[in-house]
Amino acid sequence: MRRWTLPWILLLGAVLVGQAWSQTVLPRDVRERILQAVVEVRPHDSAANQFVGSAGSGTIVSPDGYVLTNFHVVGDNDTGRAYEWHGIFVTDPRAPDQAPAFRYWARYVAGDPRHDLAIVQIVEDADQRPLPATFAFVSMPVGDSNTLIPGDPITVVGYPGISGATITFTSGIVSGFLGEDLQAGGKQWIKTDAKLARGNSGGAAFDENGLLVGVPTLRTQTTDGAYIEQQDYLRPIALAWPLLTAHVANVNRVGGVGSAVASVFPTPAPFAPSTTTTTPPATPPAVAAGIVLSEQGVLAPGDGTMEGGEFFDRFVVHLTAGVAYTVSLSSSAFDAYLGLVGPDGQVALEVDDSPGHGSDVLETYVPATSGSYTVIVTSYAAGETGAYLLEIRGGAGATASTPPATPGTPGATVLLAERGTLAPDDLALDSGEYVDVYAVDLSPGTTVWFELNSSEFDAYLVVLGPTDEVVLEVDDSAGHGLNVAASLQPPVAGRYLVAVTSAFAGETGAYDLTVRIGGEAPIASAGTPAAVGAGTGVVGPLTLGQMVRSELAGAGERISFHTYYVDVPVGSAQLVVEMTADVDLDLFLKHGSEIVSLGDDGDWDFRDVTLAPRATFTVPAPSPGRWYVDVVWVAGGDGTARYSLRAR
Repeated sequence: MRRWTLPWILLLGAVLVGQAWSQTVLPRDVRERILQAVVEVRPHDSAANQFVGSAGSGTIVSPDGYVLTNFHVVGDNDTGRAYEWHGIFVTDPRAPDQAPAFRYWARYVAGDPRHDLAIVQIVEDADQRPLPATFAFVSMPVGDSNTLIPGDPITVVGYPGISGATITFTSGIVSGFLGEDLQAGGKQWIKTDAKLARGNSGGAAFDENGLLVGVPTLRTQTTDGAYIEQQDYLRPIALAWPLLTAHVANVNRVGGVGSAVASVFPTPAPFAPSTTTTTPPATPPAVAAGIVLSEQGVLAPGDGTMEGGEFFDRFVVHLTAGVAYTVSLSSSAFDAYLGLVGPDGQVALEVDDSPGHGSDVLETYVPATSGSYTVIVTSYAAGETGAYLLEIRGGAGATASTPPATPGTPGATVLLAERGTLAPDDLALDSGEYVDVYAVDLSPGTTVWFELNSSEFDAYLVVLGPTDEVVLEVDDSAGHGLNVAASLQPPVAGRYLVAVTSAFAGETGAYDLTVRIGGEAPIASAGTPAAVGAGTGVVGPLTLGQMVRSELAGAGERISFHTYYVDVPVGSAQLVVEMTADVDLDLFLKHGSEIVSLGDDGDWDFRDVTLAPRATFTVPAPSPGRWYVDVVWVAGGDGTARYSLRAR
């Protein structure tokens, strides 16, 4: 047996490291693209006519010059205010050894101070001349951070001042993930061992395919005796999707929640026409009254096309298990062919000609599962075109009527009002979130409000346009806790799909969805007020699985608080307490007795939401009995803080 000497071992290690590195280096053409798309961002004070603060970094994410960066690069997270104008400095890819040159002016577009993300758009050159409408920037595609796992390679790019004025690449791996509070589990932060410095803020973190998956945002450092411990953090690109979707129309998106929602709609390939017919049952169940879906459409060359050359139209309808529905498709212009896909993506009904109805379809269908069904209207032969009428009748209470006015919203017209439940038998995204889908017809020139409320899960809403493009994507709306209140001006007339899902995998529970036109904007609500109102005091029980929304009044320079208690059963696997807030609140947790003083160091634990608006405690194998939860506002002044609190 050969004996390995130390020099050989060291040499072998160097070779192996070199091999691993060569496998994760981005291709040269991708790096050249990055050199042009990752820019330096410097806020400008127009009143003082000078650049202010420290420079940060940003990434161009669309050909029309939209730049994703950190909010703290362009403004103040505490106040939520941003500078209007920003200088954009760009590296010449032919001279990466030189400092970036001032080339453009960018204007602030929108921001998310809570997640420390913002968008600016490049609109002028350095001499303040508007850019031509045909000007196209080099931009980077945006990936899906939810697919990352620990150990995946990461390349970080930006302009850290500690490394001089030139652009800097560092590399590392995904070290892990953390929740908002930098303590609990979750995917609100990506930990990495790639080096970050102050000027990296707002820059880019790319995966091995050159997709933008994170934004360098934060570094923490602690000292323990002679040890200095440091950790660097990236904001996952998944948290930027609601912001990007609302303001950037042509970002090159690869994956993500919106794309995942669009992908759950089955392709029409299973409906290649066959000679199989479906015979209705001899004694069909009684059919409940009411039109669930009624469409007068036209098959035409501009529609989708199947592999066999048949044109098709697609619709989505919500059906209830155990209820009988009549499904009819008639046309005098072509041989009608209908397919119905269930929530599981499997073909539930496929009909060519119904007996006794010529080339038309008339069937009775009783779904075994409640959920969103996709209806495919097509023809038996390739290339057939013409008008058709599609109707689905049935569903208790699904009678056609004039849309009612929204209670408490004068002048509003309800287009859709649904009380539903996310459940394990719904469609599921690849990342594990359940989803319900509804259809609504919208027209341009109107402002449409979408409101999604749930006390049982973190609501997430996606709206797809008539061609399945993502036109609206919202996690939490400002001032509405975990709920959604957002508006959209439809770009074109047509049928839009409204997808209800959750921010985290596996969440379930009831929700209320309303889509309306007109009326006032939804008022931010703190939910059911606590028993003590906004003032300091003991509120009462916090029931496991339910959410409380309330307000806490500031007490000048003194501390104000709300106290809750949670009764944990024997044998519980874990206790999770989550809070979101619109200001800097603290969350305290203690077992067995109330928190009498915040100086009782050692018998309570706490989370600070300064950096983490969604503070979370996770207690494995908690002691049974009563746990006390305090929501605390230190030196709250004369303001009022809104928060939501949940234990599970």
